Amino acid sequence: MVLLVVLCSNTVTAQTCTGSPGAPIVNITFGSGIGTGLPLSNSTTGFTYALNCPGDGAYALVNNTNGCYSDWHTVTQDHTGDPNGLFMLVNASTLNRDFYVQQIDGLCAGTTYQFSAWMLNMVKTTAADPNVTFIIEKTDGTLISSFNSNIPKTATPAWQQYGFTFALPTGVSSVVIRLHNNAPGGLGSGLALDDITFRPMGPPITVSIQGVSGSATTVCQGSPALTIAANVGTCFPTTTYLWQVYRLDVISPAWADINTANGITYTVNATSAGAYQYRLLVANDGNLQSPGCRVISAPVSINITPAPQPVINIITAKTNICTGEQVLFTSFASGVGQGTPIYDWQVNGVSVNNNANRYITRNLKDGDAVTCTLISNLSCAAPAISPPITMHVSGVAPAITVTASANNVCAGTPVTFTVSTNQTTGITYQWQVNGVDAPSTGSTFVSTNLKNGNIVTCMVGSSTCSTPVSSDEILMKIIDAPSVNIAASVTTTCPNTPVTFKADQIPGASYQWQINGKPVGSNSSTFVAPQVNNGDVVNCLVLTSTACSAPIQTKDIIMQVSSSPTAVTVIAAPDTICQGTTVTFTATAGQTTGISYQWLVNGQTVTDTGNTLVKTDLKNGDIVACRASASGNCAPPIESNPVTVVVTDLPQITLAKSVYEIYKGESVTLGAAATGTGLTYQWSPATGLDKTDIAHPVGHPNQTTTYTLVVTNASGCMQTSMPVTVKVLIKDIIVPNSFTPNNDGINDKWEIAGLADDPYAQVQVFDRYGLTIYQSIGYKQSWNGRYKEKILPAGVYYYIIRLSSNTRKVTGYVTIIH
Repeated sequence: MVLLVVLCSNTVTAQTCTGSPGAPIVNITFGSGIGTGLPLSNSTTGFTYALNCPGDGAYALVNNTNGCYSDWHTVTQDHTGDPNGLFMLVNASTLNRDFYVQQIDGLCAGTTYQFSAWMLNMVKTTAADPNVTFIIEKTDGTLISSFNSNIPKTATPAWQQYGFTFALPTGVSSVVIRLHNNAPGGLGSGLALDDITFRPMGPPITVSIQGVSGSATTVCQGSPALTIAANVGTCFPTTTYLWQVYRLDVISPAWADINTANGITYTVNATSAGAYQYRLLVANDGNLQSPGCRVISAPVSINITPAPQPVINIITAKTNICTGEQVLFTSFASGVGQGTPIYDWQVNGVSVNNNANRYITRNLKDGDAVTCTLISNLSCAAPAISPPITMHVSGVAPAITVTASANNVCAGTPVTFTVSTNQTTGITYQWQVNGVDAPSTGSTFVSTNLKNGNIVTCMVGSSTCSTPVSSDEILMKIIDAPSVNIAASVTTTCPNTPVTFKADQIPGASYQWQINGKPVGSNSSTFVAPQVNNGDVVNCLVLTSTACSAPIQTKDIIMQVSSSPTAVTVIAAPDTICQGTTVTFTATAGQTTGISYQWLVNGQTVTDTGNTLVKTDLKNGDIVACRASASGNCAPPIESNPVTVVVTDLPQITLAKSVYEIYKGESVTLGAAATGTGLTYQWSPATGLDKTDIAHPVGHPNQTTTYTLVVTNASGCMQTSMPVTVKVLIKDIIVPNSFTPNNDGINDKWEIAGLADDPYAQVQVFDRYGLTIYQSIGYKQSWNGRYKEKILPAGVYYYIIRLSSNTRKVTGYVTIIH
C-alpha cells in the first residue's frame, strides 16, 4: 500500500473537496530510456546538471544509481517499477534552492488542487534527512500555500508520495509551483524525485450500476436497460455533471462526452454490443469543459455481449405428396453451442410436441406450412426459426404395409422384405437401403449384405398418387461374429524347444490348432508344440456356441528358430585414422537369422548391439572385437577377430596471442607454433597477410579481420586454431556540428570523417527529450536528418559515438539547419 503524506492547508468545513481527483494538469515523469536523460532548463531547477552521480548542488536524470556513493541506496527503477524509467537524482546543495519550478495557467478560482511528488531518501547512514517544502505562489511571488516535510530514512529503498491540497483564492487563474530544498548538503540530504503532479480535487464520487454488485457487469445484447447512479459529496456552490463513455473494443479508443447526460444517473440501453466504460465529470457551474477545474469518478464497466445467431434449416425429399403419405423432415443447425439443443416442430405455427432433429408425419393437408424452432445452448442466443416448407397435397396415397422376415440377424444371413398395399392395379415398387435404390423392383426384396443400422424402405407408385410413396422404415440390427486372439510364449526360439500357444477362452467353444494348415494338438484353448521349425505358421480354428458363430480362423503366428553362428568376422573402414576421425566396424556372421551382437573395445562392452559400430573417440592401439549370439541363448556366443586401430595425433597449435591491435596503416606479426612432423601451414583469409603458408605471417589489414590457421602433419591430419583477430583502430574521427538536409546536394548528410572505417562503431542521436531518433552499428551510410522517413525540424540534437576499440566515447551536439 502506498501512503500519500498530505496536508490540507485550508480549514475543514462541512464541504469535502478532497475526495476525488481530476486528471493531472502537470505530470512530470522525466521520461524513460537507456542511459541518462537530457538536462532541464535553467528556469526549471536551481541545481546543476550532471551526467551520472551528482555532486553537492547537482542533479542527474537516471534510471538507476548503480555505482554511486557507498552511503547511498542502490535504486534500480523508478517508483512505477519501470527499470528504464528516469527519475531526478539530487545531491542537496549547501544553499537552499528549488528542485523544480513551473508556472501553471488556466486554473479556476475556488477549486481545490493537489500538489504532490514521489520521493526517496537516498542516504542509509545517520546523515541529515532531506527537508522539502511544497510551495504555491501567485505569479507575482505572493505565497498562497505551502507544505513542509522531512523525507525520512528507510532500511531499503522505498518510494513515498508527499503532497498537500489547497483552495485557489478568488481572482487567481495562474500559479507557480515550487519544490524547495531546505536541508544543507555535504552531510547527506541526497534524494530521488519522480512523478511531480498537480491536479484538481473535488467531492467524493461513487458510481454504481443499479442492481449489480461491484463495478462491472456483462449483459446480453437486447437486455433491459441498465441505470448508472452516482453519489456525489458536497463541495462546489453549484455542482454540474457530465457523463462520458469509453469503448474498449474499437481502434484508438478515447473518452467521449455524452452531451445529453447531465444528471447523477444515466440509462444505458443494451442495443449495441461492445465493451463500454462510463464515468462522471463533476465541477462547479461553468467549469465542466475546463480539464484543470473538474474531477472524475472511477469508471464502471458494462460489457454488452452480442446475441449469437444460430441458424436452422429444414428439408424434405418432396413437397408434392398425396393424402396420408408419410413425409420425413430433417433439420440442419449451426451455431448451437455445446450439448443438445431443443427442437420445436410446428405445423401452421402450432407445436406438434416433437423435440428431435427429425419429424415424421402422415397427417399433412394441402397448404400446411412446416417450420422448426431451435433453442440453442449459447448464452444470449435468441431462438432461431427455420424458413417454412409449404406442402402441396393431392390425390390419395395407397396404404402400405412392409414387413421383414427378421430385423435382428447374424451378418450374412438372408433377410426377406415384403410390401403390400390396398390397391391391386397400377402398382410399382422400388426398394431402398438408406435412401439409395437397391436392385429390386418387386413386392419382395432379399439381401445378405445388410449392415448394422441400415434402414430399408420401399417406394410404391400407384394410379391414385402422382408420385411414389415411401413405406415405413425397417431398422436392421446385424450381429457380427466374435473374434478370437492367440499368443505364443515365444516367437523366436531355439531348435528342439517346446513352445506354448494360447487362445482366448470362450465357454462352450471347441478348438482345432494347425501348423502349416495341418491339424495338431487337442480340443483345448492351450497347445504345447514339442518343437517348431523356422518359418512355421501356427493358427487355430474356433467354433463357439454363441449366436452367429461360424468356425473362426485366428490370425497366423510365424515362428522364428535361431541357429548358432559358426563364425564372426569384423572389418574396419578405415583402420588407420587421424585422432577424432569416424571409423565404422562391420561384423559378418555365418548365420544371420536371430543373431544379436555385442561390441567390445579393449575387452570392455559398449552400448551398440547392431552389426555395425561407429566410433570417433578411439585412441592409438585400441582393440575392437564383436561377440555374436543366437537369439534365445541357444549356444555360447562366438567372438570375432580383433582389429587394432592405428590413430595418429593431431597437431597441437599454440597461438602467441588471440587479439592484436594496430592503427590503420600499421602491421603486426602473427605468432603460432605446432607439434608434429612434416607440418604445413595455411592461414585464412589471405586478406591483409604477406604470406599464408608460414607460421608467422605479417598482417596489415585495412579493417578489423579475424584469421584462422590450419596445420597439417605428415600423416595428413589437420588441426584448426582458435580465431586470431587483428583489430584496426581509428586514430581520430571528425564530427561536424551541423548539416543542412535540404536536398540541394551540399552538406545534405552528417558526414563523419574516419568513422566508416570502424564497422562496429555505435552511433546514437537523441532529441532534447531523450528520444532516440537515429542509431546504427557502423556508419557506412551517413545520417540524412530523417526520423521514421520524415525530415526532422531544425534544432539541436545530441549524440553519443562509441568506437569499437573502446578507446573513448565521443559525445556532443549537432545542429540541423533548414
